[in-house]
Amino acid sequence: VVLFHDDDLMSSNYVMRILQQFKETPNAVAISVNGSFIDEKSRRVDHCGGHFSFMATENSLVFNDSRTLVERYLTEDSGSVAPFSSYTYNLKKIKDLRLDFNRGSNYCDTVFLMDVANRGAIVWINEPLVQTRVHEERLSTKCGVRDYKGFIATILQGNYGKINQFFIDEYRFRHLFYQLRIRKRFPAPALKFIFRMISLLIIRSPAFRKKVFTRLFRR
Repeated sequence: VVLFHDDDLMSSNYVMRILQQFKETPNAVAISVNGSFIDEKSRRVDHCGGHFSFMATENSLVFNDSRTLVERYLTEDSGSVAPFSSYTYNLKKIKDLRLDFNRGSNYCDTVFLMDVANRGAIVWINEPLVQTRVHEERLSTKCGVRDYKGFIATILQGNYGKINQFFIDEYRFRHLFYQLRIRKRFPAPALKFIFRMISLLIIRSPAFRKKVFTRLFRR
């Protein structure tokens, strides 16, 4: 079964490639593919620093546990994630799982994927076989503090393995900084956390370091 978004596009060989991968890895719980980004007029665009949803040198990536998948979703250095609409699920292995808005609110789709990963291996095919549409009305652009905090609380309380605290802090930093910027409010406790994290991210995150220097030299 595929939960495909109504405004995304699927390539003509998507189904064939997914079926081929299930033959190669019959015990996979889910298989996903890479994707490129398009705007409202179906023109290819750069989104979040790249043209593709995730970057990898391998032909396919295999996630054998939920912790590895969680950390992939939390950090920029991981090369981002596969589009949710590109996942095909082995229904026999996940037929009792449901998307639950009460777990992670607007991030419940990611929590659902973590539950799927607890059932077995997830395979990402490094081929852009879907086109993901980006626009101002997307739900992800409307997610607030309550959403990302609810997501963090859910994965910390769930059965997803011991997650490195730095990954949690990096994820929190990115979302908190975005919310403060659009609201133009900078309370002291939030600023203290942000300044502490900036120094840590510059040291530990090549992706963040590249973003900072790119913006500095662009000016």
